[in-house]
Amino acid sequence: MVTDDPEFAPDLYRGVAQLYDEFRLPYAPQLITQLLDDTRPTGHGRALDLGCGPGLLAFALADSFAEVWAVDSEPDMIDVVRSKITSSGARTVHPVVASAEDWLAPGGHLALCWSSSPWSGPGEWKPVATSFLPITVFGDRTAEFEAELAERLRPYLQDGVVTDQVSYAYDLFSRQILSCI
Repeated sequence: MVTDDPEFAPDLYRGVAQLYDEFRLPYAPQLITQLLDDTRPTGHGRALDLGCGPGLLAFALADSFAEVWAVDSEPDMIDVVRSKITSSGARTVHPVVASAEDWLAPGGHLALCWSSSPWSGPGEWKPVATSFLPITVFGDRTAEFEAELAERLRPYLQDGVVTDQVSYAYDLFSRQILSCI
């Protein structure tokens, strides 16, 4: 049976949580500010970061809510969130290993947040640096892979880095409370 729904391997991000946390750009402060302006949290409510990865959004929202639930189906990602809670003292962030079904309560908001992908837009360096494989597949050849990648990126470096423009956006949905009179 063919469906329009994408299917993702349940272990798609297994083994890459530390790298994802280190190299994934944080959400732009302007996006967080606009999201908070649109949802007007009182500081007493609850936020849910579904598919939280290493908790970038959860920690950005932590000061605006009484509780922020960081939910991801990948245990490695939640381990990173737990580590960051320990090191930061962000006691309002609650990590949970779970899937994304049935979390939005009546009157709640759902914001789908994203940024442009590293391989979108112009940039000759992007095909050189883009990999869809987790680093774990290289095993004992990881250092060799990283050295080769660094050499291939060298022509594109300016002061030791490559630069790119990243865009951020979100869609905001509300679950309305309906009453019958």
